[in-house]
Amino acid sequence: MSGKRKEDNYLSMIEELKKDELRQAICLMAGSSTKAEKALLDYLAQVGVKNPEYDKARERRRKAAESQIRTIWADAVIVLEAMEEGDYEELTERGFTDYYFEDANIDDQIGKIRSLIEKEPLSESFRLEMMEQILTDSADYEYTGEEELDLAWMLCESRESKCRYLDILREVYPYKHERTRKILQEIGSEGEYLKYLEDSADIPENAVELYQNYLSRGEAGKAVEVLWKSLERNPNSQLLLDTLFSRAEEDGDPIVFERLAGILAGHMRSDCLQIAEKIAEKLEGESGQEKLDELLPAAFFQTFSDQDMRKWISCCQKKMRPEAYAKQEKALLSYFEKRNPREYCLFSIREGRPEEALRILSEDESIRKENSYNRYLDEDHVISSRLLDLYPEEIERHYWEEVNYYRYTKEYYARCAKILCELQEIARKNGTMDTWKARFDTLVSESRRRRYLLAEFRAQKLLK
Repeated sequence: MSGKRKEDNYLSMIEELKKDELRQAICLMAGSSTKAEKALLDYLAQVGVKNPEYDKARERRRKAAESQIRTIWADAVIVLEAMEEGDYEELTERGFTDYYFEDANIDDQIGKIRSLIEKEPLSESFRLEMMEQILTDSADYEYTGEEELDLAWMLCESRESKCRYLDILREVYPYKHERTRKILQEIGSEGEYLKYLEDSADIPENAVELYQNYLSRGEAGKAVEVLWKSLERNPNSQLLLDTLFSRAEEDGDPIVFERLAGILAGHMRSDCLQIAEKIAEKLEGESGQEKLDELLPAAFFQTFSDQDMRKWISCCQKKMRPEAYAKQEKALLSYFEKRNPREYCLFSIREGRPEEALRILSEDESIRKENSYNRYLDEDHVISSRLLDLYPEEIERHYWEEVNYYRYTKEYYARCAKILCELQEIARKNGTMDTWKARFDTLVSESRRRRYLLAEFRAQKLLK
């Protein structure tokens, strides 16, 4: 049968059907497929066609979708409870193996609920109810994040639900400042938004937002004062410091730099060092120098990284007045040695005080802790190699102590052999090969049962 004839036959069949029968036929066909039924219902809703059968089918879909969402979220809460309480039996029953307990999450449940929200008809009352439940449930558990908040926001269509979401967010999640600002910008008036920023300007992010708002309205003085007030309450805020410093650079006012220096000197933190250095460059005159003498040591006492410690002790030496540095020197060097003895030794050698490095090396016992968090002070002989020409006897003794430590542990045999090669080279230079040979022969004799150690000696050509 040709396509045209087939089409004519179908049309004639449809023409013979009464209107009600035609509706029933379409409903029957759509009912055989979930996808087809949804497409039909969506189309009819779009074109405004109403029919009791269609409305009943849509209501069935709504109830089924809402029931599914409730069930899925209840499962998600069970997973959150199990993670919170360490209930591994419950997690195992839900498909997590021992290996994945720490990665147990509710991504699957969230994905399923997202899909239902996007595709299915949901009542406004259910959306409001479910949004409140997801927000309040999620707040009770440590293993929740932005995904749950995003899911609850997906349920908000009306202004009423968005306002309710915002109320819960501000009550239960007061630290979600960025999300609160964005929602208030979307649903609130300009006056409401500005009032929120003014009321919460003690939060650095909100203070900067308010600062920018004032600037856009030409109220520069008011804008900068907002930053100062917020910085008094948040002296370690890198965001506020960055913003104020940028503003100070634009204005070029030395008083601003001195004011910043005073705040930093009392509340220094390692991530403020860059700002402190920039301020130090800007300070001038007697008043500025006094601030600098106070600021630089404060910055140094909050420094933890190797690079920053070297940089800041040098900066203190160069930029502080000699008498001010002299008063602080003992405390600065003591802090340096305590925080990072390895870097302090290298610094002392470069500064022409090798005896300091030798003292610390002689007192050090970190070789016996090298498998702990603290690495071995003289790892790779980075310190001792620089002291060898000045203190050959002391360094040679230090190397033999290492040999005697490493000779007893198989994993260190190669290192032991390497140090013996260094000792051999020192003996050649000093003309003490006989002494070295006698000590080495004694070592070999005492280690005759350590065949892997002797194998390393042969590999290094210390033995034939």
